[in-house]
Amino acid sequence: MSEDSTNIFQNLLDQIHVYALSETHPDTFNSLRLEKEAKRLDAKDPDLAASARGLIAAIQGNLEESDRQHVLAKKLSRHPHHKMYQASSLRILGEHQASYFYMQCIMRIMPDPVALLNSEIYLAFKSGHHNDVMKYHYEMLRIKAEIPLNTQFLIYFNHTIDKSGISLDVFPKVSVLVHSLQKTFKIEEPDFSLEEINDHLYFWLTTDAAPATITQLNTELAAGMTLIKGENSDRYHIGYRAHDDKNNKSVNMEALHNFVHDVNFYSYE
Repeated sequence: MSEDSTNIFQNLLDQIHVYALSETHPDTFNSLRLEKEAKRLDAKDPDLAASARGLIAAIQGNLEESDRQHVLAKKLSRHPHHKMYQASSLRILGEHQASYFYMQCIMRIMPDPVALLNSEIYLAFKSGHHNDVMKYHYEMLRIKAEIPLNTQFLIYFNHTIDKSGISLDVFPKVSVLVHSLQKTFKIEEPDFSLEEINDHLYFWLTTDAAPATITQLNTELAAGMTLIKGENSDRYHIGYRAHDDKNNKSVNMEALHNFVHDVNFYSYE
């Protein structure tokens, strides 16, 4: 794979990732733009071009075309990354069981699956699919992986969410709302923290946006949250706030490490 092809494909992945996180589809203009970018790969790396088209079809919601392109990519090249891209497309399309099956197949042939699992945990958490985070954490434990620190925090937060008793169906809807607002107000992906206070969950999104923008964001967010229904969702609170050193809580890193790497975290054979 040439350096130019790598840059083109990575640029496409970055753009596809935004749609995957927000679970939205590109409009006609952006679909054509992405497809035009993928066409640049045809001459040098047709297998990579096919995987790119498979991922683009996934964010367009076209399962049949996505599958066709990924099958073509695997015919053109036996590189295991093409199975990984197909797993990502299936996940984007909501085919979580099929995606998980592919991931398990990939890990048997990839020399270092940790980076792949790390990426999937991030995507699953940020898009509100907390059951998937648990599945990929389980795989990390099964292969006795050393889990990266950023992923440890996500797993810890995910465990807190899972044990809260709040319906997990709520969180993908909240994720779509949050990413829609960030796109509307043109703000970068915020940092976040999670607190549990008196049986309530508080999810804070910290941003460098102007105070007036933060006020608008919270007004729109509150309005959107009233439309999202779910079991015990009244105990879930989310809001934007400005960066403040006082917001940072110290963490016992050794305790976090031991907690996340505990092989008895899940009950499995």
